[in-house]
Amino acid sequence: MHTFWMHTGKMAMLLGLLLALPSAAAQQSAAASATQSATLQPATPTEADWPDWVFAPVSDYPTTHLYAVGFGVSKATARQHALAEISLQVSADVNTLQRSVLARKRSAGATEIQDDFSQVTLLEALGLQLEQVEEQQSALLENADGSQVAVLLAVPKAAIVAGLHDRLRPLEALNFPFMDEASEQGRAQQLLWSLQYRQSIDDGLRLERAMAALDGGQPMARMHLEQLQREVQQVWQNMGVRVVANYELQPLVGALSTQLPAATDSVLWLRLTEQRKRGQKQGKFLEQRVVQVQLTSPTAPFTVYQQQQLRSVGEGASASAAEQAALRSMQQQLEQPLRAWLFL
Repeated sequence: MHTFWMHTGKMAMLLGLLLALPSAAAQQSAAASATQSATLQPATPTEADWPDWVFAPVSDYPTTHLYAVGFGVSKATARQHALAEISLQVSADVNTLQRSVLARKRSAGATEIQDDFSQVTLLEALGLQLEQVEEQQSALLENADGSQVAVLLAVPKAAIVAGLHDRLRPLEALNFPFMDEASEQGRAQQLLWSLQYRQSIDDGLRLERAMAALDGGQPMARMHLEQLQREVQQVWQNMGVRVVANYELQPLVGALSTQLPAATDSVLWLRLTEQRKRGQKQGKFLEQRVVQVQLTSPTAPFTVYQQQQLRSVGEGASASAAEQAALRSMQQQLEQPLRAWLFL
């Protein structure tokens, strides 16, 4: 058994380029659902039963497109698997585990074909919609157990680059606030800006690297974002955010700490306060948590620069179980990038 990935050496450069971006994971509905799998095991057809293009190397095709072959019990399923493979070539990252594998097992001159596709969304997928999808080839193979379909799809690199550039373009307009760093207000504004855009800048650089691997790089945008990244790193090293919360909220403090600079000079405070409500409904215990998050100056009059209110509801067979469920839900919200819930 060995695994055959439909990509060229050039395409392999894409793997690992991107982390989950925000935006809205669940946007590649044509590629796959959040968790699914399909397994096809026909009755030992020989490799010769398939047209030559099914097993042809992608290097045989023009380099202007990304290509993938998908298999399934219907053309729709085969297209889904092929689209997932193309999506993988563009958006493989730690936020999405996708694979569309053609495994070929030779036994007595026969080839058993298994097309196994699975996707698990951990945080966010790239959110890119594949457009201008071209069906290059398709084949139907009948056997005693039913029919099998193979489809070869292609997507122009230029169309993918255009979609990536649409996401990159707003970041090209960002400018770091060069203010009076000696003043409390100037330092606060620089830290606020860095908190809001740090993740977006990193995402923008990943987008540009993906575009470059598709022969559509934007060197000026890359240099601009790299300069912004250096400015943010400087802020991260010299300015800190102190989380202010009572003892009962310490589990929430841990969920926030990884997103905040740890420098000892606390330029801002992140204040947490909470209200809880408990009840029962249809034999189940319920708990609602409402957390007020305020980003403020560290001294009186504690100027509020940013604030949001987060809610979570937990239910369980006991009051303790409901409490833990509400806590987990709130922690999951706070672990999301700050831009997703604090800077709205």
